Amino acid sequence: MSSDSSMNQKEFWNTVKYLTKLDHPKAYSQICQDLSVTPAGLNSHINFLKGVGYSLEVEENLDGIKSVRPPEEKPLIEIKCTLYDWLQFQSHFPALAKATELPCSEDFKNKIAEVESTYSQHDLFEPLNALDEIMHHQKPTLIQENSFAQSELVGFIEESIIDKQSLYVKLEQSSMSVYPHTLIYLEGELSVVAENISDGSLLNIPVSHIESINEDESEHVAKYSLLEINDFVASVRSIHEQETRLILKINGLANFENSIPRNFLGNPAMITNSDGDLIWGATVESNIEIFNWLFELGQDVEILDPTDFKKEYLNYCEDKLKKLA
Repeated sequence: MSSDSSMNQKEFWNTVKYLTKLDHPKAYSQICQDLSVTPAGLNSHINFLKGVGYSLEVEENLDGIKSVRPPEEKPLIEIKCTLYDWLQFQSHFPALAKATELPCSEDFKNKIAEVESTYSQHDLFEPLNALDEIMHHQKPTLIQENSFAQSELVGFIEESIIDKQSLYVKLEQSSMSVYPHTLIYLEGELSVVAENISDGSLLNIPVSHIESINEDESEHVAKYSLLEINDFVASVRSIHEQETRLILKINGLANFENSIPRNFLGNPAMITNSDGDLIWGATVESNIEIFNWLFELGQDVEILDPTDFKKEYLNYCEDKLKKLA
């Protein structure tokens, strides 16, 4: 598809959206004015919509005034699929969520989020993350002190996320019922990203701030999709400016996994440079989990940028080797 195709033009999508949302006849001249198009341009888009099965009627009254009438029954596209089909479809969501090259991308992402929320009981990602940890024996360490109580707390939260179990959390100065979505490093601390059941808001709770936690008996259906959770995490990180763009050279692709335990990767991407090297990049927060991940990969990866992150990692390696000696 050429870059000058109408599909790549914002005006095309604005016009199609406007015309397909008409719910009553509207003056032809008013539509041209609203869309800043010529009569010929409007006619072309009306003909295009007829070609995709959406017939708008152009009418003219006795005074010679034209109007556009929408069809009485608008097409509603429904896609029926098996659970297997739906899981395959969801596997493309992370890539689709990062799509920004088309003017209609934002509308499309919103529709994906809506559908994903509707079928949240068949969510692919949370059970898949749990399976991956079991299959790959991923047992991340904690940034806080490795106390038994802390490990038990984190394990309890992770099990609750997998089981879609609401929790009653007691903090130093407050308590609340929440629906946990994910456990990640945020603002420098291992935190629970959850829905506040009482008001439906999203919040992040540092694990170190939790005094006690129990299962909450109230049933709760998640209001937010994975895409919306990721948007929330990205927004929090951008506000506090604790993120950095990590760039790696991949020397051993067979052992490389595009995921880091308890970490959110912003805009991950992999390219091949002019020398034929595989270059991977993602926006991350510096924490011990990432250092553990890099340490386990060893010579399969090389940190190219940023320099400050590389220095932090080398200090981590030095301390780890001292402990192993």
